Amino acid sequence: MVEAVEEAVGWFETYLCRPHEGVGRPGAVCPFMVPALRADGVRVQAFPGGAGLDGLLSMVDAMVEVLRGGGWPTFNRALHAVVAALPDLPHADTVSSATLTATLPPGATATNLSAGCTTTPGTVTCAYGPIANGTAVNRTFRVPLSLLSLGPVQVTATRTASSPTDPNTADDTGSATCTVLFILLATCP
Repeated sequence: MVEAVEEAVGWFETYLCRPHEGVGRPGAVCPFMVPALRADGVRVQAFPGGAGLDGLLSMVDAMVEVLRGGGWPTFNRALHAVVAALPDLPHADTVSSATLTATLPPGATATNLSAGCTTTPGTVTCAYGPIANGTAVNRTFRVPLSLLSLGPVQVTATRTASSPTDPNTADDTGSATCTVLFILLATCP
């Protein structure tokens, strides 16, 4: 709990109390935070557990009581703030799970699947656990081609599920096309 409170206060100092070019004006991101911190007018309280509706309502009630409770070193109410730290929420930049489905060429069945992947004729489905922002997790499979497979062979993968959901579905599909030049020779990007 103490760590969540310290992390919140550190964020106030390193982000809210400093200028940021994205704000569109000079000065701190939150002009009230610097004087509020100086006046000891900011209360940070950690609320453990899930954030279901009942938990959120209880948290808001508790925050109102802290705000009304008094004991503020300054009488300037504009410098009073109560901030909830929710240490048990997943980080916004982490995918907790995802599923990708690859569509294979007609009649193709995949082999040599990575752990977490399953196949049916024409598709491969791979499940992923937590993935932190900026990291990559690879799953692989092979698509054996027949002796008569010449020309382009395309595989298209699509994110079919994830938690949290992806607000930008425009980039949820990708394709790879290999060109079979000869029975033993294929080129892929």
